[in-house]
This record gives sequence, C-alpha cells and structure tokens, in this order.
Amino acid sequence: MPHPLSDLVVHTVTKPADAPAERLDADILVVGAGIAGLSAAIQARRLGRDVVLVDALPVLGGQCVNSMIGLFCGIYGNAPDYRQLTHGIFGELFEALEKTDDLHYNRTHTQTVAYDEVALGRWFENIVEELGIRVVLGASVSGVGVEGGVIERVDFATRFGPVSVTARGVVDATGDAALAWEAGLPCQVPDRTVWGSQQIRLEGLDESGKPEPAELVARLDEKAAEYGLVRRDGLAFFFPGRDTAVMNMTHVEAPLGAVDAADAQLRAARRRTGSWSSSGGSSRRRSGTPGSGPLDSRGADRPAGSPPPTS
Repeated sequence: MPHPLSDLVVHTVTKPADAPAERLDADILVVGAGIAGLSAAIQARRLGRDVVLVDALPVLGGQCVNSMIGLFCGIYGNAPDYRQLTHGIFGELFEALEKTDDLHYNRTHTQTVAYDEVALGRWFENIVEELGIRVVLGASVSGVGVEGGVIERVDFATRFGPVSVTARGVVDATGDAALAWEAGLPCQVPDRTVWGSQQIRLEGLDESGKPEPAELVARLDEKAAEYGLVRRDGLAFFFPGRDTAVMNMTHVEAPLGAVDAADAQLRAARRRTGSWSSSGGSSRRRSGTPGSGPLDSRGADRPAGSPPPTS
C-alpha cells in the first residue's frame, strides 16, 4: 500500500541557463560567522542596522562552536590578577552558559574558559533568530565589487546557486583576510613562519591521574623525535567534573594554497596522534582545529613581499 513518505512523483530537471543570482541588500554585511563575525552582526543589529551574516560552513559559530575544542584562551590575563582583557559579547555569553553549568574557569598561570560547544551554538542560534539577522550559510566568496577602495558588493557561490549581497558597510571576519585579499586590498604578511596549532580533546579521563605541567612537557620532550613532533612542549586544559581535557601539543604549517593547506592538516593529524601517544595516555580522543589553525594568518609561511595565492 502506498505511504505518504514513499509515494513520490519525481521529475527530472536541469539548471536554467539564465538562472539569476539571489540578490540581497543590507546596511551591514558580515563575512564570517565565528565569534568575531557573530559579535559584529549582533551588535550591528542591536544598533538598528539591517544585517546579512555569511559563512562558508553550513552552521553558525565558526571554530568556537565547530572545532570540538570548547576552550577560550586570551580572554583573561595571567596570574595573579587574571584581569579580563577582552569584553564585548563575552559578558552575556559567559553569564548564560554559567546558568546552565556549561562553563568552567580554569586558573593556572593564566585563566582559560572551557565551555560546552553545543550549548554555545544554541545560544548563538537563538540570538540570531531573535534579532532577525539574515543568514547565508555554506557560501564561499566568488567575487568582490570595489569602488574607490571601498567594498560595495560581495558575490558568493552556494550549493543553491549564486548569491550577491550589496551593503553600505562590510566586516571581514573570515579570520584570514580572505575577503580583503579577494578585494585587492592591502594585506599584511609576516617575515617568518607563524605556526598554527591543531589540538586534541580527550574524553573519558581519570582526573586523579592529571599530570603536572612540568611532567607533561618532560614527557613530550623525551618522545618528540620518536613520533615526529615539531613542538617539544605542550599544555593541558582540564574541564573538572566532565572527565575531559584539551591538549595543545602540535605545530602546524600554515600554507594558503588549497592543496597545500589540506595536506598540512593531514600531516598535523598524524602529529596529533603522535603527541598523545608520546604523552603515555589512553582515552577516547577527538580532534579539532581551534583559532590558531592553518588558515588563520594571511601568508603566514611566506616571506615578506611574497603574495599568497587567491583563496
């Protein structure tokens, strides 16, 4: 007997030759929906601006939600004062996650903040929806319209077809100056290698066996050559009560070519495994690319004056 879910009439179609781009107009266009882009979009909308927020990922949150790391570093300074250095959206964000017990402050030589990525992602989604920010996901920059040195239009390629956004103001929150580079605007490059980092999140740990920082560094230094590690020290950030820790133990090259960047990430994956094996531990392991990943620095591994390829 036919079922409503399986009794479908299927038609064969092809893309029309003159399929138009979907066109949007806004006061503010924000490219990049990580912590920086979301902060900009939310603030602009609260100031009464019409905002379009675009990201290459199919979900909001960028690396802070989707890298599986769940750790903010650099919000607070070092001991003994642990002064807050970065403000903006973090006040209300931390307050919301504290209420649901999805946040933990870890104080050592500095203060880091561990959080539940799913809870943070839901928090961002709810605010974006409540404010009426228009969102385009899974969209990569395909062209930029510049007039007098000012970006006035950005074109995107999506799986649903081309999208073109015009705006009076544009925020490049891509993390690696991808929009500015495509627009032909000046970008800065360092004159030496800047290493990225792929980190490891460990689950199912016995917290009673937590190593001292010096013990962890000594073990890594002892085994680094055996496992092909570039970096010979590391840091461990524990989330008490959840039997998890984030381990920062690897150095990753940061090329900007598409194939070279993917290859660097694959090589880094092997180092992740090696760094955990060298530390002598065993647990369930998840890997992610946090904020200092391979695509964070525009031309990071190129000498000064050597332009990187178009991303």
